[in-house]
Amino acid sequence: MSAARARALQAALRPITTAAAAPVAKGQSGEAIFPSSDRRLEVRELDRGNCRCFHGGESTRKKGNLRKFQGVAAVRPEYTQADQAATAPWPTVRRSVLETLLKNYARYPIVVQPLILHGPRGVGKRTVVEELMKEWNKPPHVVAFVNLSSRERCPWFESDIPEDNQNVSKSREGDQKPEIEGFLHIGTIRYMVEEGLEYLASKAVEKGYLKGDDVLAVLLKYYAVDGALSQFLRTHGKKPASVETTIRSGNTRDMWKEGIEQVRNQFFSEFVTGAVSNDPGSTETQIQQSDQSGLHMLKKPRSQVLVREEAILSLALAQQLLKIHENWRISSKQQLKSKGVVSKVPADAATSYSILLLRLISGSVREGSFQPKLIINNLDLMRKAAPENPEDGLHGALYHDSLLMQITKLGFSEGCIPIISVSSDSYYSRKLFEDHGNDYAFISQEILGWTPKEAAVHLVPTIFEEPEWKVINTVLGSNVRHLRELHSIWHHPSFLELLEENSGNAIEDCIDLYLGYLQVTAIDPAMEAASKLLETFAQDVAAGKISRSRLKHGVPWRHPPRTREYQRRWARLQLLDYIQALADTDFAVNHQEEKAQEFLDDPSTDALLQVGLIYKQREPPYLRPITRGVARCLVRWYVKERLKLTMAEDMMYKWHRLIRGRYYRQLIVI
Repeated sequence: MSAARARALQAALRPITTAAAAPVAKGQSGEAIFPSSDRRLEVRELDRGNCRCFHGGESTRKKGNLRKFQGVAAVRPEYTQADQAATAPWPTVRRSVLETLLKNYARYPIVVQPLILHGPRGVGKRTVVEELMKEWNKPPHVVAFVNLSSRERCPWFESDIPEDNQNVSKSREGDQKPEIEGFLHIGTIRYMVEEGLEYLASKAVEKGYLKGDDVLAVLLKYYAVDGALSQFLRTHGKKPASVETTIRSGNTRDMWKEGIEQVRNQFFSEFVTGAVSNDPGSTETQIQQSDQSGLHMLKKPRSQVLVREEAILSLALAQQLLKIHENWRISSKQQLKSKGVVSKVPADAATSYSILLLRLISGSVREGSFQPKLIINNLDLMRKAAPENPEDGLHGALYHDSLLMQITKLGFSEGCIPIISVSSDSYYSRKLFEDHGNDYAFISQEILGWTPKEAAVHLVPTIFEEPEWKVINTVLGSNVRHLRELHSIWHHPSFLELLEENSGNAIEDCIDLYLGYLQVTAIDPAMEAASKLLETFAQDVAAGKISRSRLKHGVPWRHPPRTREYQRRWARLQLLDYIQALADTDFAVNHQEEKAQEFLDDPSTDALLQVGLIYKQREPPYLRPITRGVARCLVRWYVKERLKLTMAEDMMYKWHRLIRGRYYRQLIVI
């Protein structure tokens, strides 16, 4: 490729990756803005005179297989035929076997185990669930979809999710929703889960299957609420004398009724209005319910309205009581922490309201009339969430484990509504069962995407021609997201015009362009995140937080430096050594071999697993990059970083490879 041609491709890298063409708008600083229906591909074209996107890697260029484009420049100003081609929807191929498995699981109103659907990114997990949701959104089914990433399309890797989330979720008093800007605080994650369950509970109240007496009965059975009720009444009661009389009577139901009145007067005055009709002779009343509660009741019989209003108020009061319990447990946690005792009490308190809602929803299920389901997308973000308040000791992994344990306990003891969790983390392939100590606690379904033959059946020749598909499969593999993003570039008018001006091999130019885009927007940020994780590992070793069994004699990571500047260099050197060793195994390692323990203890393996660049699958037991295209980009990253090394750093790297280097060829998959 000539220098002028390479510069033309680099200059066109960002704008042609949009999914649809549109008239160019001007933003600040004169950049061209190209809107897109896919948020991951919505980018801005800036001045990139010194930008270099193609670093290393092997060439994919071959002779022949030219694709002819005629008349592209003639229709460029209007984007008529080319625009229609670019905006043509990507064909959604139904996966009958997987859909049948999910349907069979969700057709039961009450189940024993939650289901976890996991696999590498870009294999179509969320697409399968979204197709089924079209059927489950019809009565008697009710679905609450909780997307923890809050994005229309998931990012390629965890490094794409902002880590500088300073938005602490607000207090739930008054049901005010926090503005979600980041997705790593446990307060935000917790709010989204509770919001989805509250939606299902409001639907149960609307149908009349959940009443205030049910809420009180569950609280009396599983929670001791007398003390919390007393504190709530003393805090919010407007008539202290009447409140003290009620408390001294010791009757829980009397205190509950008084608490309902306090909630009605103070918390729900802005949500529930018109509880009594203005017309004394009317048998109907009108309730105006806030959108935040998800319940709308208009012109219902007065008796039904009062019952449903009482149910909503009971849920609000139960939430306040459990919040008081949580504050008590946090105080006890701090006392235990001062004595050196580790406790999971804050996690149990934080999940108590969610489990209460699950109990109530599961108890209100009616087969053929009301069959709710809960779907949680990106469950791994919950496990990696940062603590909202470090003093509470509630971090994402603790909340995640407590919630799953409570759900499984509820399922085995009483039964639970179907819960489908979707994740791209290989932790749910095998490690989850080891941590919980029960192989039957969850239904684990792993999806690895299309094989090359399956992809060819669906895409050749309707989407790609046979010679084009051979090149695509060799370079990128059969990952669905790769193919979809490549298709958006392939049919974009900007790319067609570029090919008209610079004659060449169309499919190879398109792949080169896409690999450069993937390298800059996904791989490089993910490797930076992995480098930071290795720096954290070096700091933990210096602080004595890493066990000696993991720092055995002879391992490449045994002696990390203690200063920050050298730790950064050490982390980069470790990643270079690791990618070199992984490339020597052809990017596939059998992690169940007896000699694989050192490989699994490698902090570089943990770092790349956490950022999502590699995936440890269950069957067959391979650990590999998630796609062939990602493996190629890892080689590009390696070549780019080697070129950046100074002479002293290069000598240090060569010495490390010779004396302490990683060699994992004994684990190669044959």
